[in-house]
Amino acid sequence: MGISAADGHFFDDEATQRATTDAVSKQIAQLFASPNIKLRDDGGEIHITGTYRGRAARVVLDVSFGKATSEVKMLVTDRTNFSVGHDITPAETYAASRKNRDEWDERDDDLKAYVARHVCYSGDATELTARRAIWEAFAPELQGAIVAMADRWHGSLRLSDGTVEVAPWEGVLGRHDAVATVKSHLDLASQAAETVERRAQSYR
Repeated sequence: MGISAADGHFFDDEATQRATTDAVSKQIAQLFASPNIKLRDDGGEIHITGTYRGRAARVVLDVSFGKATSEVKMLVTDRTNFSVGHDITPAETYAASRKNRDEWDERDDDLKAYVARHVCYSGDATELTARRAIWEAFAPELQGAIVAMADRWHGSLRLSDGTVEVAPWEGVLGRHDAVATVKSHLDLASQAAETVERRAQSYR
């Protein structure tokens, strides 16, 4: 059985991993205005920072595992906390487990709301209500793009303290389309940021 290019990066020797990550980081930097490339985590990560579509942005590359996390800062002060992403448990299995609960089961306040078979957000009953409003604020096309990202990359989109993060669990480095993939994730984060910004401004 063969291995994918991204898996291949994980099994490459350290020098090859470093060379691949350095090359990709320079290409990603070209996506930014005023880019800066920095070594972090004792050289285990490369951070590319700059401005993307008018927002402060950062891409974090994991040299060993080949992961690429994309982040953008929102243009308004917002404390929204929301995460939607891949879940190994399918929706129908979760629904069945909830239906069969009885007095022998421990109290479980961490609930899940599925938006696709393997994609959900979670929280207690009050949090789910608030997080449903956030999810429903996203346009259907954006919802579809988030679900597609989560399914394809086993990843998540997270909003926390004014930052939107798109974090694939699968490795990106080593793929022929690594830079295009990162750009699509930066675009996804930017679109989510725009939605939350409009929502925040509507409450003012």
